[in-house]
Amino acid sequence: MLKDLAFVERMAIFISASMKGWKYAGEHPDEAAEIVLEKDKTGARTGEHQKRMAQIAPRR
Repeated sequence: MLKDLAFVERMAIFISASMKGWKYAGEHPDEAAEIVLEKDKTGARTGEHQKRMAQIAPRR
């Protein structure tokens, strides 16, 4: 896979975008939690958990 330069480039772009998203979520945990909860069709997620994840995940 790493010999496929197009794949490597796509993954680098994906990881960069993902990190930007996590950074934004960490800076705006209420908004991030609201977005996730709106998309959750199962009702399994809670706002408090999502806010905590938004604050913890960017640090890892």
